[in-house]
Amino acid sequence: MNQHDPLTGIYNRPYFTQVLDQAIKAAGTGTASQGLLYIDLGQLRHGDRDLGQVALDRFLLTVTRELREIAGTKALLARWGDREFAALIPDARPLQLTELGATAEKALKNLPLGDGSDAGECDCRVAAQQVDGQHENAQALVAALKVSAAPSTPSDHDTKARPAPALSQRRAPATNSGKPMLATVAKPDSTDWPQRVRAAIERESFRLIYQPIVNLHGDAGEYFEVLVRMVGDDGKLIPAALFMPPAEASGQAVGIDRWVVKHSIHALAELHRQNREVTFFINLSAGALRDVELVVSAQQTLHDTKLRGEYVIFEIDETALSAHPDAAAAFMRAAKKIGCSFCIDNFGRVLGATTRLREPPVEYLKLDGALMHNLAGDAVAQTSLKAVIEVAKAMGKKTIAKSVESAEALSVLWTYGVDYVQGHYFQEADADLSYEFSDETTISSEASPLWTVASTGKSR
Repeated sequence: MNQHDPLTGIYNRPYFTQVLDQAIKAAGTGTASQGLLYIDLGQLRHGDRDLGQVALDRFLLTVTRELREIAGTKALLARWGDREFAALIPDARPLQLTELGATAEKALKNLPLGDGSDAGECDCRVAAQQVDGQHENAQALVAALKVSAAPSTPSDHDTKARPAPALSQRRAPATNSGKPMLATVAKPDSTDWPQRVRAAIERESFRLIYQPIVNLHGDAGEYFEVLVRMVGDDGKLIPAALFMPPAEASGQAVGIDRWVVKHSIHALAELHRQNREVTFFINLSAGALRDVELVVSAQQTLHDTKLRGEYVIFEIDETALSAHPDAAAAFMRAAKKIGCSFCIDNFGRVLGATTRLREPPVEYLKLDGALMHNLAGDAVAQTSLKAVIEVAKAMGKKTIAKSVESAEALSVLWTYGVDYVQGHYFQEADADLSYEFSDETTISSEASPLWTVASTGKSR
């Protein structure tokens, strides 16, 4: 039986149903403690019209990436319906499950639908519950969560007859003896985020995590993308999707950028002292392009740590380059003087952006993750990807394919001459820097395209 959804690559409903049925049986015997998240994306509209199929597919893939990051590597994530997702969370206590659901709902609501200033918003609703033995099977449990996630209607006068509120509703869950109570919380107030970001910057309450970038053609070096997480009051790591948008809106993202650059260089220097030839791709916000002090600070940190700038690659989103081409060019020229290189993220997303890359000194182009989807069986997707890669190569840039989820996609990417690959197929972002970059992570002309990856044993 095929276990995966063809669009998103996560598990499909039939397979997830089997696993959830087993979890319900285990919960009935008291041998396991798991939680279930149900996510309903609701009516997805851009302005006054429904999303087109291409835009919808792109958005669903973005949702999948967000949920993977939030739920973690141990969660079992599935596409339950056309616009529905479910996640089985192991060892989930009620409070943890509640907080996880609230985090997921807020992150998804912050995702824009479409492009431009008139982009719509996702009106998603998330319900969460401990898996127990009180439901007959997976279908019954998910059906109960669907009722909980459904918006209230004007006819809901009798509060006893109302379903338990979804996570976004600002009211306490009603008790209902004889039935398991849904884990629900009030939606966090978005106006709190600027203050939380300010406090985190003052306390330096951030952590770095890393995802390997694998060279397909025998480069002996080690490459990692550096990502930042905020440390919550409970010690849990908060995804950047939650705190970076309000940080940018309130002008505080530059403070985070400076922290990330400084600590990334220190971590990188320590690796070099261990005789590891590691290169970091460091993500920067759009505001960093106008921060003249950032390059000065980076230069000083490089000097203090005795690290050469060639091992630092700043990564900037293509939309930031398109919006601020002059500032981007000036920032790049300044950073090049201290030996650093540049990578443009999400290349291929903005039409016409390629013309802006002829002058700035960019060495790497990281392809938009949406180009990676359904590569194995979609000729149109393959044609689109190949065209973008050919443009990149014509400009003399090295290409990085992110969001690689399968050996089949990897085979296509190698055939088209992509230089580097990155994604959950290799390893999810982690604080651990022990990924094994070995000869087995390259493909020779004689090798089978469906190759395996040598790693530290972490789940792909």
